[in-house]
Amino acid sequence: MLTTCTLISILWIYMNGQDSKSVADMYANSQFTITGFRNNNLHSRFAKKIEPAAIIGGVIVGLITILSDAIGCLTSGMGLMICVSTIYDLYDKVYEENKKKKIE
Repeated sequence: MLTTCTLISILWIYMNGQDSKSVADMYANSQFTITGFRNNNLHSRFAKKIEPAAIIGGVIVGLITILSDAIGCLTSGMGLMICVSTIYDLYDKVYEENKKKKIE
């Protein structure tokens, strides 16, 4: 389960264009600058943060799923993860709507 969650999290960042190379390219194309950093070494800086964060996130999701399955938490571990995912998606939509209202 841990391996599966970790692999899915790594695949997720690459399939969605959120890997370090894609993020560095987005920053370079948007003319966004970070004080003290050159655009040519952003990829290596992002690589040190993005991939390990995805791996750690996948492991944490796997541990939560295993723990909730082990203790029989209200429902199965996968059901719990789907519930959390749905609540987070709802929160994200409400946040975006509030953000649009502030702009108008």
